[in-house]
Amino acid sequence: VGEKLSKQTLAAPVALANPVAVLNAALAFLGQDAIADCAPQDTQSFWQQAIAGWRLDRVPRTRSLHAPELPGIR
Repeated sequence: VGEKLSKQTLAAPVALANPVAVLNAALAFLGQDAIADCAPQDTQSFWQQAIAGWRLDRVPRTRSLHAPELPGIR
């Protein structure tokens, strides 16, 4: 069974150098297309595009998945 990532569970923080790469990895994990035309720090543009392109039918229909290594995790 998976574990929630949080400060309480001592999860590693996301490095702030390139938050868009981490967010794109999360989108891919959820079956969505990556946002290719965002600057590494442009989270506002990322979220606008991610929300506009969100497809619920592409989210994996499983109770648990093993997450891959994410970029930018210290």
